[in-house]
Amino acid sequence: MGSKSESVCVTGASGFIGSWLVMRLLERGYTFRATVRDPTNQKKVKHLLDLPKAETHLTLWKADLAGEGSFDEAIQGSTGVFHVATPMDFESKDPEMYFVSKTLAEQAAWKYAKEKIDFITIIPTLVIGPFLMFEGIDDNLDTIHFSSKKLRDIGFEFKYSLEDMFMAVDTCQAKGLIPIPAEKTEAADESKVVNVKISG
Repeated sequence: MGSKSESVCVTGASGFIGSWLVMRLLERGYTFRATVRDPTNQKKVKHLLDLPKAETHLTLWKADLAGEGSFDEAIQGSTGVFHVATPMDFESKDPEMYFVSKTLAEQAAWKYAKEKIDFITIIPTLVIGPFLMFEGIDDNLDTIHFSSKKLRDIGFEFKYSLEDMFMAVDTCQAKGLIPIPAEKTEAADESKVVNVKISG
């Protein structure tokens, strides 16, 4: 693994988490496909296209969660997929249902993955930090109050730290689930190898 011809796919690349993932993958030398709802909407994708190495390592693909099969072409031939696309309904009367629906979707994916694919999931219930995209953010959004009660009520347990989440890419590489970028392979430093024990 680690060949320049191998690539990964990031869904939901123009969102908050997707943008940061795209930036980090570019920094690590990955070549990959990124899905967005509308690749021609410069207001939504300019921050991705302006990232260092984007011109040579990133291609944008049109895909929408509402369209069955719309991700197939972008994912086809990818060594790994970071599926961070998620529907956001800011008009919902029950904003906590986002967390419940995301959790239930992850549980269904785990069930499918048991016999079909290698699968790692991270469910961040709250993400805060600086935006990579500064244009197009509505300053007049209503404040929404969240709680983890509904997630705990359906049996969800919080057992991983922020540091555990940052190790996800390294864990995928250690298990051979995604390729190590060619640049990293050429300049490997054994002192930075992390041994990861995965249970499950």
